[in-house]
Amino acid sequence: MILAELFSLFLTALIISILATALAVASVFQILNSQKRISLSLTLVNRFVTVFFILLTSSFLDRQEILVVFFFISFFSGLSSLGRFLKVYDESFRMLFLSFGYTRREYHWHYLLLKAKWVLLLEVVFLSTAFSTVVPILEWTRDRAGEAWLPAAVWLMSLLAVLGLLCYINESIRQPGSTQE
Repeated sequence: MILAELFSLFLTALIISILATALAVASVFQILNSQKRISLSLTLVNRFVTVFFILLTSSFLDRQEILVVFFFISFFSGLSSLGRFLKVYDESFRMLFLSFGYTRREYHWHYLLLKAKWVLLLEVVFLSTAFSTVVPILEWTRDRAGEAWLPAAVWLMSLLAVLGLLCYINESIRQPGSTQE
């Protein structure tokens, strides 16, 4: 029974994160069609911040409300991961491919989207796994520990917020021509 419930939660999270990531892809490529570069504000959310928000919402909301908030968390997380990937990749290779005769639209849709598919797949799997892991563990801890779960959850959220901030600072001071690989 527990495995069926976990699998159901994972599938629900997978569907929500796929829909949110598809909306994020459409948003990013709409921004790229109107601007030439990815702005820094699209790269604010990283994996630590994503788990922080999942933990925060699952600590204070019930499961139906969590699913609605998870859609927005997935959207901003997908937007941020795609923005980070395209920012690094676009700064390194845009002029090269535009000099080959690609139009900017062809370059974005036919080349960058194909390169970003693995980033998007990894993000969807991460979001689904994180959600379907954090929510049951937090519910189990809340049922077993009573009020003692709150200090541990606050400590973990603080740790995740600090790690997320440090990762963002690290990414923002990285050289623009360097890649993640």
